[in-house]
Formats: sequence, C-alpha cells, structure tokens
Amino acid sequence: MREAPRSMQEFLEADRAIVRFDDSNSSLKALSDLDVSQLRTPIVAVPNFGALRAFLIGTPFLATELSLMSLGPLAGLQYAPLPFQTRRLTMYLVWHKRSHTDPAHQWLRQQIRAVADEVEQKRAPI
Repeated sequence: MREAPRSMQEFLEADRAIVRFDDSNSSLKALSDLDVSQLRTPIVAVPNFGALRAFLIGTPFLATELSLMSLGPLAGLQYAPLPFQTRRLTMYLVWHKRSHTDPAHQWLRQQIRAVADEVEQKRAPI
C-alpha cells in the first residue's frame, strides 16, 4: 500500500492508472486547474471506471477520480485529498427534448436526483 503524495512534485511523478474514454479524453479532464501534460504517462489506461479498481489493487499506482467513486466502482480503495486546490466539479443530467414531458422519463429523472441527493449527504469530506 502506498501513501498519498505529500507534495505537488510527488503527485506529478507518481505512476498512475487512468480511465481513457477515447483517444483524446480521459478522466483527468476533470482536473481543469492542472496542466496534465506535467504528469507522467499513465502506466495503465482502462476503458471504464468499473475496470479501474482491478488495476489499482496491490499496486503503487494512483488514480485521480471523484471522491464519490469510493461509494461505487472504487469502493474499498483508499483516497486522499489532492496536494493542490481544484474547483468543484458540477454534474449535469442531460436528456433529449422528446423525453422532457414523458412521464416515465420524468419519474426516472426524479429517482436519479433523489439518489444523487442522498449520496451527496453521505459524501465523506476530503
């Protein structure tokens, strides 16, 4: 088990695993306050958040993901605050306009909002 980076330099030099969505975007895009070109090339790139946990267990790799991931796909892994300040990431719920007045879709959006509100209340501060 590795310790969290204590400085910006340790963070930049750490071996990491990332979620790569396509050839140009990864989960590091959420770090809009950081010039990600300063980071070392990732050791592992996986196609989704569900696959990330398996590549992190038992390794010294870091992954820089949302702390809320600890309630789902990254449950059981340690997490720590970044060694620098970032802006809070806003999440949006988006749907096609044809679904806006559909009762089933309205119900689904209401359920998603309720779960998101509940998760936000349980979120561990870091």
